[in-house]
Amino acid sequence: MAVIPQVADSIGRKAFDLFSSDYPEFVQRLNADGLEKCRQDVVYHTAYLLQAISLDRPIIFDDYVRWVLELFAALGISRESFVTSLHAIVTAIEDECGPQSAQQAKRIVNEAVQKTTPPQWSMPSLQPEEKQYMDFLLQGQRMEALHLVQELLAKDGDIRRIYTLFRNVLYQVGLLWQIGKINVAQEHYITAATQQVISHLYPHIFSQKSALSGKVVVGACATDELHEIGIRMVCDLLEMDGFDTHYLGANTPVRSLIDYAAGQAADAILLSVTLSVHLNNLQAMITSIKEDPRTKAVPVIVGGRPFYLDNNLYRAIGADYFAADAEAVSRILAGGN
Repeated sequence: MAVIPQVADSIGRKAFDLFSSDYPEFVQRLNADGLEKCRQDVVYHTAYLLQAISLDRPIIFDDYVRWVLELFAALGISRESFVTSLHAIVTAIEDECGPQSAQQAKRIVNEAVQKTTPPQWSMPSLQPEEKQYMDFLLQGQRMEALHLVQELLAKDGDIRRIYTLFRNVLYQVGLLWQIGKINVAQEHYITAATQQVISHLYPHIFSQKSALSGKVVVGACATDELHEIGIRMVCDLLEMDGFDTHYLGANTPVRSLIDYAAGQAADAILLSVTLSVHLNNLQAMITSIKEDPRTKAVPVIVGGRPFYLDNNLYRAIGADYFAADAEAVSRILAGGN
């Protein structure tokens, strides 16, 4: 199958036209801005479905459908309209890719829809200091959040505890955005503010650094993947464990990554992806790494949400290992897998 984003755009736009014909009472209520957002949503649905087909991993689409239904329920968008748009995508896939692909798409769609039930939300509980940190940032009080973290750190000096706070709060913030309780600007602000808070912790991280292991680790996000804070925190914790980490950031061009890893004689390359729709990009990056004689023997360790859904997914895209956290990476590099 061709590159997912281009195919998704053409098929998704055709599917939107079919959806508009099949469900006119829905689209007639939308203004021009609403119509464009709806069209973009259908393209996005299409990209996730094509990704699941491409990797033969229906669970990717199951998870996506569950998320969309939760979000749409919070926004007051009907389940019926979403399911109708999915059937329009199946029809568009048949027109563009033939009956075999359409049959696979239909099966994945029907199974995903049947598995989901109307969402019944319950938020995971936060520790008091975690809730206080989140509340500060929800109110735009970045300095107060920083001072809270500094106070917690002064009590016991436990950086790992602080990073657990960040992880739990950011997960909660993602859920709040998912059900429409906060908007995307708030979610972006809290993430950016947390990155700024983390930058203030680096003197503590380096002061607590273990004896050098002698191993060089290069970390980056998949092409087009902009969710970077998770792998950044993993690299920070590995630095504390004595590894020489080089974090290259989000949306890293693969040739630059390979050149850098080769130049640093990397012992491992860490790659992260949060959105399943970027798995094809990640797979292409790994293929390039393995094809380059300078990096073909360097272990590639992947992490991110899609790999929690399917513990064998890392093999399907050509990676050597999946690691859920910094401790798992340390075990892998120590030879303990």
